[in-house]
Amino acid sequence: MIKPGPNGPQKRCGDNMKISAQDACKANREVCGRAPIVPVLVIKDAATARPLAEALVAGGLPALEVTLRTPAALDAIKAMAEVPGGIVGAGTLITRQDVQNAVDAGAKFGVSPGATDELIAACEELGLPLLAGAATATEAMQMLARGYDLLKFFPAEASGGAPALKAIGAPLPQITFCPTGGVSLANANDYLSLPNVICAGGSWVAPADKVVAGQILRLLVERFFAVIQLTRPGLQVGPRLIYDLLHFTGVHFANDDRVALIELGSIADHHRDLALALAKLLGHIRLKSSGVVLVVAGISLGEFHQ
Repeated sequence: MIKPGPNGPQKRCGDNMKISAQDACKANREVCGRAPIVPVLVIKDAATARPLAEALVAGGLPALEVTLRTPAALDAIKAMAEVPGGIVGAGTLITRQDVQNAVDAGAKFGVSPGATDELIAACEELGLPLLAGAATATEAMQMLARGYDLLKFFPAEASGGAPALKAIGAPLPQITFCPTGGVSLANANDYLSLPNVICAGGSWVAPADKVVAGQILRLLVERFFAVIQLTRPGLQVGPRLIYDLLHFTGVHFANDDRVALIELGSIADHHRDLALALAKLLGHIRLKSSGVVLVVAGISLGEFHQ
């Protein structure tokens, strides 16, 4: 069994407790149900892991998949595992050693492009809930026969996209999927509208070439709010989120968290347009002191005045 904790399902430290297929799916269903989008992260620099996780979690995307495709991946998982409210998993699990490394790093769930007997056995023996990949009805039925009714549909677009997944769902309504692979802002709703889809995953939320310390703000401005608008149209953006995002531009806050003073003279040139764009997204803006200082007041999306 998996012991619940403040960041979701957690293994007890030092335990290698076995987990059944049914309990693995139950644990992963809880993780996948946290938000409609699961960012699939390729981390090249472990130093960017925690701030990126904090920003994503603060905005309502708590389930994070770190793929084991870079040397920094395991250190990134360790860093993200310490972020309150976040649930970090390891993706691209291929071997038993991958599973052991993921568990040791603090991963709370595992994701694989497919499934082998060795991989399934390792995850069950080491207590790591597995979200295994399947691309065909046969593969899905084989996993269902082993007790897995929550699967990753991968590679989603190359396997026929949302129409293919809808077709699989007709004879196999008892299986729920998380499609990944080619999922983007443009087609995510096609998947999320299907009754057999619980969430969707994708690297488009946080592209690897933008996840570096100096570009996290740009990433969030360009991608993050698009995700919010897609998945939670009525979401009210809170002061904590504003603080976390603007932090990367050098913005400082007044005593009231609802008011941010943006001194353009103290922000690097390449950040100025981003700060203005973010402020435009977040709320009502007044120009002050001949445009040198902007006052961002109000938390919900509002009108923009120049």
